[in-house]
Amino acid sequence: VSCTNCFLTIPHSVKKNTLYSFHIGTHRTQDCTPYYCYNLYYSIIKYNEDSVWVEKRNVKILEERIGERLAAVKHANGEDWWIIVRATKVTENDPCTNRFYKFLINKNGIEGPYIQDIGSLTCINNSYGAGEMTFSKEGKYLAVCLLENGNIDLFSFNRCNGILYNHTLVGNLSGQFPYGCEFSPSGNLLYVLVGIDYPHSILYQYNLKAPNISNSVIILWTDASTFAGAGQLQIAPDNKIYFPVRYRSSLYSYREHYLSIINLPDSIGQSCDLQPFSFYLGDSSKVHNGLPNMPNYELGPLTIYQADAGEDITWCKEDSITGVYLGSEAVEGVQYAWRPAEGLDNPYTAQPFANPAQTTMYILTLTDTSIRYACQSRDDTVWVRVETCRQPAGAEYFPTAFTPNDDGINDVFYIVNPWVELLEFKIYNRWGQLIHHAPAPWDGTYQGKPQPMGTYVYQAVIMNENGGQYRVSGAVTLLR
Repeated sequence: VSCTNCFLTIPHSVKKNTLYSFHIGTHRTQDCTPYYCYNLYYSIIKYNEDSVWVEKRNVKILEERIGERLAAVKHANGEDWWIIVRATKVTENDPCTNRFYKFLINKNGIEGPYIQDIGSLTCINNSYGAGEMTFSKEGKYLAVCLLENGNIDLFSFNRCNGILYNHTLVGNLSGQFPYGCEFSPSGNLLYVLVGIDYPHSILYQYNLKAPNISNSVIILWTDASTFAGAGQLQIAPDNKIYFPVRYRSSLYSYREHYLSIINLPDSIGQSCDLQPFSFYLGDSSKVHNGLPNMPNYELGPLTIYQADAGEDITWCKEDSITGVYLGSEAVEGVQYAWRPAEGLDNPYTAQPFANPAQTTMYILTLTDTSIRYACQSRDDTVWVRVETCRQPAGAEYFPTAFTPNDDGINDVFYIVNPWVELLEFKIYNRWGQLIHHAPAPWDGTYQGKPQPMGTYVYQAVIMNENGGQYRVSGAVTLLR
């Protein structure tokens, strides 16, 4: 069975080495002619380094009649997927429709179908509901070539909830049979290839940013061969667009061994550097209408913003300013929510002032509201540690006297508390001269000479077992 873009494969969002394979298949019954009797099926494929096997095979998930159009795009969370197909007939008494069926593929399986009627009406004919349907690289837009009536439909797409909106008629090519369509990497230009059942193939370019899109059309190329027919277009990872041209003659054509390339698809007009029949497939390979249906597997989450609650903070109860600011600079179009709210002056701002009564972990949830029907949230956490840092006197850590007489008892002056670390240690004599500056014991000398008995002043920076730092000072008596 010939089918436009009726097969695609996507990875499972959670299970490793697991693929979903979707395809549009046909069947014949008494009330169904092959012109519109397509249904949607899926299979689950497992693989490892040594083998590939099918866990589920050809499970029908949509009884309704659909055309030869199947597209996929990642959900706004960057993990799940949207699958979309278009109907050819909804009821026996109404041969015309503009219905889309959408499925959400997530960690729980397949949800849907979600139904939406939008866009141009098409009616049953002998086109099989053919014509390409494709998402832009960033998933913002969906384009549909309607072979049935010659319309090219354009929609905006919401990756959060799967809603199509802002329907635009790009152009009408009635009688020319628009078949293939593809967006440029930026999504600003749309390429349409016509002529699957037309005397010859024509490649059009539309500027989607033009005030009048229909009037922006440019003819890039015409294949005047009597037997030429349009094929699908596909953007590749190199950001070039590739397409075949089918030949409807029983005669052999060397061109079937080649693909044509649009090298600079974001450039308007002939500057896009179209090179017909320039990519050689090899003597044993040839192509007619189709190319692999390749969604953008690298598409990430919709929002560019990440939650930033700031670095973990320790503040001392003894400080004159009791509290700290959390978070980072606010971004327009973003909502902020902190929890718990206790100890915060405003839990709905980018940088709240925190003054908790005890050590607390705060969670920031960021939601990007600049997106229509926003669904993007990000979380980050920060610890605010509340400690008693400064002690009333250094006497709790240092002796009040020492005797550097080499008898092995109290020969050096140093910290005596085993639970703290000495980061800085200074000793001054009675005239204020610095005679020792190192986080090491003082042996009562200066520049190798013993110092006289008397009172000396010390200053120290100490770090306690929780990481809190504080300064202590005091006096020590040197005895001999």
